[in-house]
Amino acid sequence: MAWRATPVPPSALKVGARGAAVGIARAIEQPMKGPFTEEPSVFHEIIRSEKTKKVDPSVPRWIVSVRNITATPFELVGDDGSRLIVEPTIAVHTLEPVVITPTEGHRWSEARVAPNDRIVVYGMVDETGEIDTAGYRATPITVPRIRGTMEEPLVISRARKA
Repeated sequence: MAWRATPVPPSALKVGARGAAVGIARAIEQPMKGPFTEEPSVFHEIIRSEKTKKVDPSVPRWIVSVRNITATPFELVGDDGSRLIVEPTIAVHTLEPVVITPTEGHRWSEARVAPNDRIVVYGMVDETGEIDTAGYRATPITVPRIRGTMEEPLVISRARKA
């Protein structure tokens, strides 16, 4: 799936349409820890790859045997201060994984989004996200939410340097 949308601050997204937003990832609640790095994350995927020589015995290839994504809703804060709730329940990514445990026949890698990472998200925007910013008895504020569907998953990628 390729998108042609130019990433914009969350405030420029249109509710009811697909769009791409750029900003800083912020945890809404306590961030998770990456399973290998134990670094804080709001989205991570672990990948197990196995070496094979099935195609050409002289050229080993790595074939993915396990993929597991773990994610929690998080905020995306634009350069203008606008906010967007990101629900990465159905998501794909273009994050570069870090190889954690290489061995002769297999390797584990981890790709993640940490709090304060600058990212781009692309998906369907609606207006049902709420954030309770003041605690007890406060009226939650409604902010736009971006998410994916089975037909068109949310796409998460690193943002280019600002």
